[in-house]
Amino acid sequence: MPPAGTVIQASSANSQGTLIPAGSTNPQTVYLTLPGITDSVVFNLSTLIASGGNTVTVTVNGYSQSGYAWLLLASSAIATVTNGTYLAIGPGLPVTASAPIFAANNAVPYTMQIVVAVAGIVSYGIDYEVC
Repeated sequence: MPPAGTVIQASSANSQGTLIPAGSTNPQTVYLTLPGITDSVVFNLSTLIASGGNTVTVTVNGYSQSGYAWLLLASSAIATVTNGTYLAIGPGLPVTASAPIFAANNAVPYTMQIVVAVAGIVSYGIDYEVC
């Protein structure tokens, strides 16, 4: 089970929300539960302010109830965002592996673990949408 206080639950398909609020500056790990949802999930790195080689890297893992995490999709180190950078996971999606779109043709698990690594001084935020 994910640690208490770090879980956000998507209510239904076509739902959206804030995963990590804009203005965040520290590395974070959060969990998104998707009960009964098998469609695509899109994560939007909605804001990123970085300079001088400072970056954010986003990794999306599946996460089991016993605490096992497995890789679904990882971005490269992102230094700038122009009109958003997207990470999308869902069955039938075309696979892409370069900014501004990272996508994986994968089943959507019940729980996703989103890990954000920060190198240097940055300000960022991440929203999600279930499509």
